[in-house]
Amino acid sequence: MIVDAIFGRRSPVRQFSLDAARSNRLNEDHWADASDESINTILAKDLSTIRARAGHEFMNNPMVKGVAKTYVDDIVGPKGPSLAIQTDDDNYNTTLEQIWQEWWALPDLNGVLSGPDVLGVSGFGLWTAGDYLWQIVVDDDARTPIRHRILVINSRRMTTPYDRSGDDSIMLGVERNKTGKPLAYYIEADALGEGLQRYSIEYSRVPAEDMIHGFERLEPEQVRGFPWLQTCLPIVAELRDYDKQVMEAARMAAALAVLLFARNPDAGTMTVNDSTEIESGTMKTLPPGYEATQITPTQPPAIYKEFRSEKLTELGRPVGMPLLTVRLDAAGHSWSSARLDRDVYQSGLRVQQSGINRTGLNRLLDIVRREAELARLIDVRDDYKYVWTWLPFSSIDPLKEAKGATERLFKSRVTTLAYECAALGLDWEDVVKQQKREKEALEAAGLLPAEPEPEEPEKGAEDDDDNEKPKSGA
Repeated sequence: MIVDAIFGRRSPVRQFSLDAARSNRLNEDHWADASDESINTILAKDLSTIRARAGHEFMNNPMVKGVAKTYVDDIVGPKGPSLAIQTDDDNYNTTLEQIWQEWWALPDLNGVLSGPDVLGVSGFGLWTAGDYLWQIVVDDDARTPIRHRILVINSRRMTTPYDRSGDDSIMLGVERNKTGKPLAYYIEADALGEGLQRYSIEYSRVPAEDMIHGFERLEPEQVRGFPWLQTCLPIVAELRDYDKQVMEAARMAAALAVLLFARNPDAGTMTVNDSTEIESGTMKTLPPGYEATQITPTQPPAIYKEFRSEKLTELGRPVGMPLLTVRLDAAGHSWSSARLDRDVYQSGLRVQQSGINRTGLNRLLDIVRREAELARLIDVRDDYKYVWTWLPFSSIDPLKEAKGATERLFKSRVTTLAYECAALGLDWEDVVKQQKREKEALEAAGLLPAEPEPEEPEKGAEDDDDNEKPKSGA
């Protein structure tokens, strides 16, 4: 480098660039809207439009609504999660679990939504609005010792007040400190006139400690969530338009059943708009020199089904939902492929359920527990543990899974009864107690069955279940 400087020669400089950053006439249109703005800035510009389009598709597209409903049903189940309190005091555990069950049966301030209903409504809110809001309030009219309730708020009502529009500490209705921690939420005060006076100038400021705000976080410092349908909107719009056009083409081909044409140059001329009607079951004489031909239908095309399947795969991909669940049709799937697809999907469901436990249920249970302690319904203690158990997922092959659990539990001993029962949505202590009660009742009645003999596997038997195809809809 010193020698080069003395003699005035330049050292060769190696220059390179990233291929993905290059722009040319072939890709500039695709990347025209790309920007390096923060996710909050993008949300501030486009959130209202995306919510409107997501809600429109949800209300008008049966496939979109079905996918969202299936996902929410798979998350919540018919009763939501069950609670097990773990301490060394059985009476404390049973009492607190009973208090929670009674409160969770109707936690809504308006007395309309049960606990599972709250989770379901919030799940649909993630698909169409991007987030959900639970305000923790005190019901002054409550006739029970536990007076705290949940007020489920439409997240569309959370917005920045007009007189605070220039305040940098408020973004999309969320007031934050310098590190981005939420301090308060601004909610339009009047929910009764939403359809008539959507833009109210009255707001209520709800402290962050009184609000549970759930959404999918994609970046640090993100204050609101994108509707889950956002990435799918162009796809479902194109697919609906395509279906409509295919149907129109097929309808036109079916309506124009027969065309008349002349090969003989001596045939008489006919005006273009002339037409003739043919009654079903009759034969009609054509003009001299004319022949009749029927239009060959070309819609839908041969690849129509495969094309729609590929597009529908993209609809379920953001939440890991396999095509057999999107279409509710397992035709063409083997047991192995169906099990693999469901395993990936169910892993995503468990992640969402764990998030609900951490951000929502644990916090609500803390409030219920503290109020129960103040009412002296339970003792004050700090050596407790919350265990939430969600409804287990349906099994593709229950016999194989039962055999696998037996191997893990009694032979290889790499699991516990508590873990295996939790995978089935059961509390192992309840299972043991119930089995003991049933055994005592059977013994008292003289109906206790003999222990079954272990079955010896047949020599040469091969397990070929993986090559069998499930029935449609499995």
